Amino acid sequence: MYYYIALMICAFGILLGSWAIVFRDQDRLRIFLISIGLFAVPISLLVLDNYLVGLLWWIPYIAVIALEEGLKALGSRLPGSKRQALCLVSLFGIWEILITKMTRVFFQDVTFYSFLNQNYGNYTALSLVSFAMHSTTAIIYCLMRTRYIIFPFLISIAIHYIFNYTRDYYYIESAGKVTFNASFIWFDVLSFAIMWLALWLLSRRRGGELR
Repeated sequence: MYYYIALMICAFGILLGSWAIVFRDQDRLRIFLISIGLFAVPISLLVLDNYLVGLLWWIPYIAVIALEEGLKALGSRLPGSKRQALCLVSLFGIWEILITKMTRVFFQDVTFYSFLNQNYGNYTALSLVSFAMHSTTAIIYCLMRTRYIIFPFLISIAIHYIFNYTRDYYYIESAGKVTFNASFIWFDVLSFAIMWLALWLLSRRRGGELR
């Protein structure tokens, strides 16, 4: 368990360091502090409710996805350029790595610990695929930042929902043993790579609006 926590902290540090390098032309400290209240605190509350309280258990799962996407949509609408918005919204996936993925080990049963002990690397990779999904929707929000936020909002909800649906096939349970289904993980990795390429080409066509 502690090895996995260390991996998540390292992943958070590497991603945050990469974020700081990519957006070195922005006011990173101010944007990071904004992200604490806009993303880190709500994500923490969602995690606590999911495992300890259960208030959101009574609403459809799609509503929870809409809530997460709503936070990113709100971040993309704050005053500033599209690049400033991307700098902020891209922090959502980084915070989720640290909060949601890392804290999961404190609320699972013995079966999960046994599974985790044999799959540290794969489970860490799975968490990074989730980060790729949030990064993809962050680009969509900022590239499509128009008056009609409903369009990127609905597109992002669809991507988020489909990703969560395919994630259910990441695991194969047989004879009481759980293993990873690598084909579905690579399917999502390839899908997000294609979407990143398409969004990058769209950005270039519009004059590099996110540069």
